[in-house]
Amino acid sequence: MACPSRKFIISDLNAVHPVERMAFSVAVLMLGVGYWIIWERDTRVAVRAARLFGGPAVSR
Repeated sequence: MACPSRKFIISDLNAVHPVERMAFSVAVLMLGVGYWIIWERDTRVAVRAARLFGGPAVSR
């Protein structure tokens, strides 16, 4: 996630076509959404495992 974000920050906004800028913005947004979905699923699995096996409580 850091590499695409760095490219977005470094890019010269006057030299990049607006459509390319929008496409890159959508790509970065989708990477963030994908990361969030995976994090949520992993957190739910950890909470469920803690309940089943009596492990330590997992904070969300």
